[in-house]
Amino acid sequence: MDNDVSNGIQSITPNETTQLRPGATDEPVAGHRRLSARDGFILLISIQIGSGIFTSPSQVDSNVASPMAALLAWLVAGALAWSGATAFAELGTTLPRAGALQEYIRYIYGDIAAFLAMWIWILAAKTAAMATLSILFVGSICSGLSLTPSIVTQKLLACLVLLIVAMLNCSTTKPSDRIGEAYAILKLSTVALIGLSSFYVVLAHLIDSSTSFGTSDWFTKNWFQARHAKVDWPSTSWWLTLGHFSAAVHGAFWAFSGWDNANFITGEMAHPERNLPIAIHSSMGTVIACFLLTNISYYILLPWDGISQSDATAVIAARALLGTPGKLLVAVLVAISCAGALNGNFFVIGRLAPAAADLGYLPNFFSRYWTINLPSLSRFWKCPSGRYETDENRALLKQDKNNFFHETSDAEQGAPLNAILLGTIIAATYILFCNFRILVTLIGIAEYSFFFLAVLGLVVLRFREPDLYRPYKSHVVISVVFCIVSFLVVVRAFIFVPFQGLTLSLLLMSGVGFRTCTKGMFHGKG
Repeated sequence: MDNDVSNGIQSITPNETTQLRPGATDEPVAGHRRLSARDGFILLISIQIGSGIFTSPSQVDSNVASPMAALLAWLVAGALAWSGATAFAELGTTLPRAGALQEYIRYIYGDIAAFLAMWIWILAAKTAAMATLSILFVGSICSGLSLTPSIVTQKLLACLVLLIVAMLNCSTTKPSDRIGEAYAILKLSTVALIGLSSFYVVLAHLIDSSTSFGTSDWFTKNWFQARHAKVDWPSTSWWLTLGHFSAAVHGAFWAFSGWDNANFITGEMAHPERNLPIAIHSSMGTVIACFLLTNISYYILLPWDGISQSDATAVIAARALLGTPGKLLVAVLVAISCAGALNGNFFVIGRLAPAAADLGYLPNFFSRYWTINLPSLSRFWKCPSGRYETDENRALLKQDKNNFFHETSDAEQGAPLNAILLGTIIAATYILFCNFRILVTLIGIAEYSFFFLAVLGLVVLRFREPDLYRPYKSHVVISVVFCIVSFLVVVRAFIFVPFQGLTLSLLLMSGVGFRTCTKGMFHGKG
């Protein structure tokens, strides 16, 4: 992943949506600095390298016959993400004020499609991601401490993690750039640690073939040959094998989440028609290389039959070479990465739901911001016994309570508590009733269904509005290939994992019903 920043749908005010016209200026907002290609490269690298690469390999490995097939799944997912990022760069520079999937969908397909994009992002993509991150946080800590709590205990602990991060987000929604940079450094350090560990194992084996570091599978077994597994790969039909492979690709999609953020930097980038392609192509090539090398490291450090057994792949790999200290270190790094991603998704929900309410998609209830005045509560707790026995002091108590918690119209000072509560409830429901692999596939199907529509819309615009000003123009073949592959992967996933497909279908139908029944009922701020 990473979902550490506002991937998905960004906050767009109603007044902004009325200005989304072709050829609109792409000048940055006053006061924002101009980004270079180097800035864009660093931003996209920090977005994508995250908790996914430390956990997704188990789902990928369990759905393929051999290590080389797993690496192929990662390569396919990376190539698809690369082509999607290139297409989204064109959308971002062509519709520079939009800056989000929802607005691309609105411009191309109309209001109901834009509403469904928002609906799925709130009810599936973002909240399911929050659930998976909470589960991974608990799983990493348990693996680091060699604990094996029951499934129920793990789910309750994941809900507790979710609740704690939600409470932290109730104070403000303002992100910290320094914290984000620290998360990026920690994640890159973890990737480097895993890569150096595998390099050490290979080097030790080349020097002395009798060394016992790591596992012997990587130099005694065929990387292309089907392994003995729960699935009898030699007798499996090509159609069923394709279904498994699509599930593996969806697992890799989770790690690459964040490539769609490329278009969010266009408004702040100098000469985006030149610098944006440089940032995208250099960052995507680097990310794909990092992910492939990290997965190769897993197959060097771990027994091949054990990679699919745990979602804490990075923690187990660290233990194989570095022992308990290394295991604890990597467990903490992965947990911190998950916490940062979870915090980022709460930030997105805290902006997405109020923005949807402002547009009249949701009740105004979700556009309210609240402030919590902790000093008032502290003064109340520290007061001497009998302080509120007089009428005057009782009035002061009432004033303190009112100051402690009240509504504000300042989004910078308050927090969208109602939106955060909504996201917490939905994510907790996913935690209690689903597991990690179900959620990862649901996220992949949900996101790529709308990514497919957005990139298909780009192709449609080439014919519908050929004179539309396009500062950056991707090759149409890239967009067509993205549409074909993403469509096939999504459709095959619908068939192969019907539970997730049915869930998304029901959510879409409920969205259509909700919009039909409530259209015009919520007036927003427009």
